[in-house]
Amino acid sequence: MTLHVMVDVETMGQTPRAPVASLGAVAFDPWGDEPLRRLGYVFYRAISLKAQRNRDWDGDTVSWWMRQSDAARTALLMNPEEPGDVLWDFRDFLYASTGEDSRVVTWSYGANFDHPILVSLWSDYAGNDRYPVHFRNQLCARTLIHASNITLSDSGGESHNALDDAVRQAEWLRLAVAALRIPRF
Repeated sequence: MTLHVMVDVETMGQTPRAPVASLGAVAFDPWGDEPLRRLGYVFYRAISLKAQRNRDWDGDTVSWWMRQSDAARTALLMNPEEPGDVLWDFRDFLYASTGEDSRVVTWSYGANFDHPILVSLWSDYAGNDRYPVHFRNQLCARTLIHASNITLSDSGGESHNALDDAVRQAEWLRLAVAALRIPRF
């Protein structure tokens, strides 16, 4: 069994060592049509920025956050947890319904942002265990979405909220998979 999960991070920088303010994820079937918000298999956590002083903060990104909506900024500050605790809970989320022997595929909206940041954060805060998703199973949704030439619509939620963005991007990916007629894998 393969579990597909769209991930999104909100950060205070743009490099793989950027501090992560929140992590959102939604499990979904790229070939399905069930409304994602009804699935209930979602993950969202705010992550303590104080605990990430050794990461690469970017002043321009912090300034950018100051210009975002109150709701988006507030979501970053609600009950932040220690990075290691969030990462281990995320690992549990990935394997909760499939078991460690199953294949987990994570998608993100771009190949060079969310996945490298999560791998780096894992390296810093999750101990000696390796990142729970093999590099070959970390896929780029943006490429398929752009190749499909679909019209992107805002499906609700708050922009720059990691969970809302993950849900929106998963919905776009499902439209792209259907438009491109990609066979199930």
